[in-house]
Amino acid sequence: MNKITKINLHEKCRTILKEKVEDGITKSSFTSNNFLSLDILSNLNEIENSLPERTRQHLKAVISENPVRDFIYSEIYYDLKNNRTRDDNCKEQSLRSIDKYKDIGTVSDELINNLLNPIRSYTIFFEILDSYTDCGLWSFLEKNSLKLSDSVELVQLTSLDLEKKYLITQEKRLGLLESPPLSSGKTCLKISHNGYFPIFDGPSKKEVYNIFKESLLICNTIGLVDIRSTPIQRDKSYFAFENISEDQYNHIDSFCYSSGYGFYPSINVSDYFRNMDNDRKPEFLANASNQIQTYFNMNNKVRATARWLMNSYLSENNLLAYIQATTAIEILLGEKKYTDTLGIQNLISNRMAYSIAKSPVERNEIISKFKKIYDTRSNIVHNGAEELGDTAQDDLKQLQNYIHRLLRHEIDLASY
Repeated sequence: MNKITKINLHEKCRTILKEKVEDGITKSSFTSNNFLSLDILSNLNEIENSLPERTRQHLKAVISENPVRDFIYSEIYYDLKNNRTRDDNCKEQSLRSIDKYKDIGTVSDELINNLLNPIRSYTIFFEILDSYTDCGLWSFLEKNSLKLSDSVELVQLTSLDLEKKYLITQEKRLGLLESPPLSSGKTCLKISHNGYFPIFDGPSKKEVYNIFKESLLICNTIGLVDIRSTPIQRDKSYFAFENISEDQYNHIDSFCYSSGYGFYPSINVSDYFRNMDNDRKPEFLANASNQIQTYFNMNNKVRATARWLMNSYLSENNLLAYIQATTAIEILLGEKKYTDTLGIQNLISNRMAYSIAKSPVERNEIISKFKKIYDTRSNIVHNGAEELGDTAQDDLKQLQNYIHRLLRHEIDLASY
C-alpha cells in the first residue's frame, strides 16, 4: 500500500506549475468518443521541470515516472469518460468548449491540489474462472468470499453487484452502451488497493499485478488451481474501479495484460480439488484461506520467490523461464556468507533436500537432480545455450515443482 502525506508546494513553484497546466489544457482537444487527444502530452512534458526534485520523487513513487504529466492527462481523461455522454456525431473540438474547462483557473487549481494529494482507493478484479469450471468453488463463493489477505479475496460477482455497485447494466453488458465487459458468472480475484492508477504504467499497477501473480501461485501451491506453463491471451481480463462511496464505483481501467504487463495465464480448478469429496471441500477452502493469509504475512524473500516462480510460468521463452526459476530458488535458499565457502549449488541443493525430502534416499535424489538442473543453468548463462532440449524442459518442470514444495514447507512452518 502506498503512503504519502499531502505535499506542500512553494508558491513560486505552484504559480509556474499552474501556468503550464493551463497552457496544456488550452491546447488540448477531445474526440467524439470522449478520447482526450495525445497532443496534450507534448505540452505537459515541460511541467515535470516545474517541480522540485524531491517533490517529484515523492510523486513518482505513487503515480509514474512522469507523475505530473500522467496525472493531469489521466484526471482529464477519467473526467471525460465518466461524466460525458458519448456523441458519435461530435467532431474533434477544444477541451475548453466544455463548460467546466472554460473556467481554466479553477480547473487548474483543482488538478494541482489533487496532484499534491494523489492517493485514491481502488477495487480491482481479475477474472479467474467461469462458473462451469468451478466444480464446487462456485457454490462456496455464492455464499462466502474466500479471504486471501486483508486486501485480497476470491469472489463471485452477481448481476446485482454489477448493476448497483459497479454501474454495469444489462445494456452495457450486451455492448449497447460503453462499458467494460465484466459480467456475472465469473470467479474473480478482488484486490483492494490505495495508490494511483494513471492511464499509463505506474507503480500501483505493478504492485497490483504482483499481488495477482502471488495469489495465483500460492493457490496453485496449495492445490486449489492449476496454471499452465504456456500462457494464453485474453481480452480485458483486468478491471479497475475507483471507490467513490461505500456502494458506488467508477470504472477507470480495463485491458489485456498480454498487451503490456505480461501474459494472463491459463487457469483451471485443480484436479486435486475437482476430484475431492464435496463434503471435504468447505474445510479445504477454509484451510486454504488460512494458509494464504499466512503467506501474505511472510517476509519479502518468500514473496519474491513466488513472484519469480510465477514469472517462469508466464514467460514465452523457455530459456528465460529456466533462469527465472533458478533465480526464484536462489532468492529463497541462497545466502552470500555461505555461498562463498560452500558454493551456491551445494548450498541450495542441501538446504532444499533437508527441507522437503521425506527420506534419506529422496534427499540424495534431490541433491543429484539439482546438480543436473544447475548445470543446465550454467550452460545457458556461461555458454550461451539458445534452446532447451526435452530433458532440460523436464528439468524446468521438476525445478518448479521443488519450489512449490519449498513454499508449502515455508507456509507450514510459519503456520505453527
